[in-house]
Amino acid sequence: MRQRFNLDVVTLDRFSMLLHGNYAVGKTFLLGDMLRTESANGPVRFLNIVGEDGSMSVAHCDLGDIGESVDTLADFKACLVDYKAAKTHAIAIDGGKQFGQLVIRSVCGERLPSVGKGSDDWAKIHREFESTLVALKQAAPIIVMASSSDRSMDQITGETSLTPDFPGRQAAGSGGQFDFAFLVKAQALSPTKVRRWVETAPQANTVIRSRLPRALPPVIELPESGGGWALIRAAMQAALTKGK
Repeated sequence: MRQRFNLDVVTLDRFSMLLHGNYAVGKTFLLGDMLRTESANGPVRFLNIVGEDGSMSVAHCDLGDIGESVDTLADFKACLVDYKAAKTHAIAIDGGKQFGQLVIRSVCGERLPSVGKGSDDWAKIHREFESTLVALKQAAPIIVMASSSDRSMDQITGETSLTPDFPGRQAAGSGGQFDFAFLVKAQALSPTKVRRWVETAPQANTVIRSRLPRALPPVIELPESGGGWALIRAAMQAALTKGK
């Protein structure tokens, strides 16, 4: 298929984003904030992978009956087909680590992936992981996935980095699977107040990526009551159109 496209893009109509960070930093709440904001532009869906189960974090986002849980990769793919047919505008996926586990189980069942001579388990896992992400990014214009972080070794350089908790080499290489990969952090300032922010500037040994012609603000603060997604979107749009 041949399809022309305009290289002078000035609006962020379609992109994928990966948010990673420690537990309890506000990743799932940011997913809800994203869906609440993007719902003004079309249908939105919240896809929870069983084992993550963080939907209570978005209970006050007034999103209604848009959530769905899956526990197999086949069900995950079926959701994507349905969402694409329904012309869904934005999809939030909660559970990057659990997504990786679905992929592994689809290849290996309940056994651990085998390694060594004659085994192609990991080759199959990586192919399935990447092909499913391609299908995910085709299911809606805006895709945002949240994942816990982990320390992972880059299998090419041998360096240890802070990465999303994905299987095998997908951990260090996950930034290349998304248009944006940001790190979410939080700091308790008092028993009742928490500062949360997103780091967007490239850092050594940390998976962070931005596919924009200009740099984003290195830190974007997330208001406690919501509105952080609007700030992220505004910063992304400004980085795309500045100087036009």
